[in-house]
Amino acid sequence: MDFPTRITDNTSTAIDNICIDKTKNNDYTIEPVINSRSDHDAQVLVLHNIKIINQETPFARKRLINSDIIAQFKVNLSYESWSDTFTEEDVDTSFKKILNAYLRIFLPLFSL
Repeated sequence: MDFPTRITDNTSTAIDNICIDKTKNNDYTIEPVINSRSDHDAQVLVLHNIKIINQETPFARKRLINSDIIAQFKVNLSYESWSDTFTEEDVDTSFKKILNAYLRIFLPLFSL
């Protein structure tokens, strides 16, 4: 950058830096933006003529959710013993117990 980013009555400094690889991005400009919210001005890096490669995902994974699996999930939750969870005094420990039980039942049924 060749402009100051902090200007006061007595000084001006360029302590804010932008680092880029000039071998990969040689067509660029850096412009000051006076934002009036700070004693430092902002900088905007504008990359010209960049090529963005759009990589498509070759496949998508979806969870299989249907009424039979939901019913099995409810049954499995009903068989879970929750007594030690509700007698736990520490909220974090209680939450961890609930989450572990839930995930132990959920993950095998609703696998990707």
